[in-house]
Amino acid sequence: MNEPGEAEARALAASHALLQALEPKTLAAVIHTGKIVRYRAKRTVIKEGDPPQSVYCLLSGSVRVHHRREDGTELLVKLLSAPALFGEIAALGQIPVMEFVTTLETCDVLQIPAQLFRELVRVEQRFALAVAGDLARRLCQASSSQRALAFADTDRRLAALLLDYADLHGTPVESGLRLELALSQDAMANDLAVSRKAVTMSLARLKEEGLVDKEDARYIIKDRAALEARSARRNPV
Repeated sequence: MNEPGEAEARALAASHALLQALEPKTLAAVIHTGKIVRYRAKRTVIKEGDPPQSVYCLLSGSVRVHHRREDGTELLVKLLSAPALFGEIAALGQIPVMEFVTTLETCDVLQIPAQLFRELVRVEQRFALAVAGDLARRLCQASSSQRALAFADTDRRLAALLLDYADLHGTPVESGLRLELALSQDAMANDLAVSRKAVTMSLARLKEEGLVDKEDARYIIKDRAALEARSARRNPV
């Protein structure tokens, strides 16, 4: 891990949507007290059971939030792209971290001491409201994911997963919406906590319906509106 330069770090932090709710002098103090770290892709930032020592402001890049069983099986909770926040629930509740967070690409993260974060929430009203709004939106996402896990079949969950990755790393091209992040069937099976065979069969059906294709080792969403309708999403975000 290599830390970004001070000027770059300050610019990244100043552009973070939630941190912008702080007064400039307060933000400068937070940056000075905290620590900005650059993580390479596929690095674990926090893991389940960690003590709530810090809150993490994602300044650049994207991460995967997931659960992991002892046998290595995983289940995707959500994908986050900068600007985002994670670890705040554990810090506010003063409970151990409940999820794993792993980088999908190179990421810059501002680590704010948990005690300082709680104090900011207590005294900075604009910041507290911004954090509350962010938590509410992600609670809705988590509820939607739980509903899909309980009631939706693999085809619908896979469609929603492809849309989630498209929101993070989708580029419009002539044939549709190209997912720039390389996704293997094993990775998608891991995200959904299903077998690779189940993903292969679901992909085949989505391709037959003309919703998804693959070009140059990247998945293409051919018809986003139709895939939305086919997916387990209730309220696309």
